[in-house]
Amino acid sequence: MNQAKPEQKDAGLTEKQTLEKALGAGHWSLLNTLMQKVLIFGTFFITARILTPGDFGTIAIIAIVPSLIDALTALSFESAVVQKKNGDEKQYLNAIWTFNILRSLVMFSAIFFVAPYVANFFHSTDGMLIFQLSGLVILIQSLGNIGQVYFFRDLNYKKVFLRDFATYATISIVSIAGALYFRSYWALFYANVLGAVSGVAVSYALHEYRPRLDIRLSKLRALLPYSQWIFGQSLLGQIARTLEDSLVAHFTNTTEVGLFTKAKGLANAPTSPVVSLINKISFAAYSRVQESLDHVREGLHKSYDLILVIALPFLAAIIIAGHRIIAILLGSQWLDITTNLKVLTIAATIDILTVTLAGPAFNALGKPRIQFLVHGIYLSVLIVALIILVPTHGTFGASIAMLLSSMIAGIYSITRLHKLVRLSFKKIIETTTVVSIAVLLPLPLTAWLLNFPFANSTLGFLLLGAMTGLSYVGIITFFGRMYGKGPHNTLLVIAGSLRTRLNR
Repeated sequence: MNQAKPEQKDAGLTEKQTLEKALGAGHWSLLNTLMQKVLIFGTFFITARILTPGDFGTIAIIAIVPSLIDALTALSFESAVVQKKNGDEKQYLNAIWTFNILRSLVMFSAIFFVAPYVANFFHSTDGMLIFQLSGLVILIQSLGNIGQVYFFRDLNYKKVFLRDFATYATISIVSIAGALYFRSYWALFYANVLGAVSGVAVSYALHEYRPRLDIRLSKLRALLPYSQWIFGQSLLGQIARTLEDSLVAHFTNTTEVGLFTKAKGLANAPTSPVVSLINKISFAAYSRVQESLDHVREGLHKSYDLILVIALPFLAAIIIAGHRIIAILLGSQWLDITTNLKVLTIAATIDILTVTLAGPAFNALGKPRIQFLVHGIYLSVLIVALIILVPTHGTFGASIAMLLSSMIAGIYSITRLHKLVRLSFKKIIETTTVVSIAVLLPLPLTAWLLNFPFANSTLGFLLLGAMTGLSYVGIITFFGRMYGKGPHNTLLVIAGSLRTRLNR
């Protein structure tokens, strides 16, 4: 059967066209991530009142081994294809697809047979069957259309949005319906399996490329020089997550694991759309203008503006009113999450402003080894801290270990990034100052209003949050228009580009 001709990478784009294309992709990526977070956390807020923290802990535990094996064997060939400029990627696609299927089959078999040992280690022998089936999602995902690489290479994130919407909408519907029916962690498991099936089906509907088996895997060696560093970054990141969850699960119980993993998820909730935009869009955009460090540096400054304007107010809200927020959103059975949530939010904020900000630039500029070293430093600090703190302090010890790792890795990352592109610390300080003032100025009035009973009701608390948010936006707008300082101009560029695209 003849292969459909894949889309070709845009060539000869001007810097302005590259910016417009990146911004357009960024809008779809941002919309995609917002959609995912609305569905994920909306579903969680509903199912959290039906299921127990232990149910979520069980699902988190069964994902530990599949995620680790996936990271150990994922060689990131897709990223290498996206990064290539010479247009000869077609010869690799079928081999990559075949490799992914064979890899996932071996993974599923290995997970099935080691499941009894894993269940014993985590003291969860009652859930043996779900441990044995825990590799099913990865096996299904490997069948997806390899033509999806063109979505990322051509910055066609509208198709990525459609694929992911099908996946997460399915997960949400099945999770809620299953929670009401099963009242157990099986609802979440079935939701993930059916979500994977939906995503695979839509990937074939969205791209005409039809992969076929190609066992000439030796040709993939040509992609290894680049992909080995991307593979190393992913591997170290996954090892870090595996250590966190494994030690917590071994020394505590499923309830504590559920609380800890959801605290990690909530700590990243508001900023994860920006993280997704940076990881997916900046890499491709920086790759296109990698010869101009001035444009890369400007992109980094705009990324910092966008990150900080979201991350800092959320951090302040969690530190000041985290207990109330959890009680309103999740209910009293989740209140034990509060302390860890505060520490993990600080860690997440540091991480996104340093390691996450710098990663796409290192990779796009042909310096993936630096980002690999950053992950290596993070992992080294994390291993030592976890071994010392988790046995004696449980989940709180794990949270502190993540905070220490983020601080040390972040310092190294920003230091190396500055040497590479010469960041303007003047601009960074200006943005930080304006956003900090915008966060701090409304706080005295907010704290005073919290003394009134109405402000502590669900409706009153939400109205108070909305009022504080409007004040925050107003202060940032004031500094931008009056003094030309802060993230205001960056936000205007993004809003203007979005308005232009909507009017087309």
